[in-house]
Amino acid sequence: MSRFSWFFSRFRDDLDGLSHETLHTEDRVVIVPSGHRLSERASVRTSDLDGETLPRWKGVPGGDGTGPEVVDVIQLLHMVKVGRMVGVLPRSLVAPVPPGLVCVPVTNAPPSHLVLAWNAQDRRPLVTSFVIAALGHLEGSPETDPTSPNTRSPSP
Repeated sequence: MSRFSWFFSRFRDDLDGLSHETLHTEDRVVIVPSGHRLSERASVRTSDLDGETLPRWKGVPGGDGTGPEVVDVIQLLHMVKVGRMVGVLPRSLVAPVPPGLVCVPVTNAPPSHLVLAWNAQDRRPLVTSFVIAALGHLEGSPETDPTSPNTRSPSP
């Protein structure tokens, strides 16, 4: 395992052996250029994306994209703007929406999760303080013990 104190992830898989907590859950949107056939829709379903070119994300195996490989959101947005592909992303990654692009909610796409993962064995005060502060901002949640994997418990 790599040495780290904590990290943020959009993936909840492959976190075995780590403490983790979902900090935020949000819907996904399809990003299309202005004037695209889906740009005037109030919402779409994943089946509405059939036939569209979607990106392949560098370093992410098993994706369903058939288009060019992209390395980050900025590159994706440029490719969408010039009409090379469309993209499906968590809403917060495209806010505010860049000029020339339109975001349309994808109603049946699985939600996106922002996850904080940390090594519960790392008991340095700065790491513990960061995890407690991050988890303390969860809406309506008590403080969480960062040394207890995947559990919420009030502070003593």
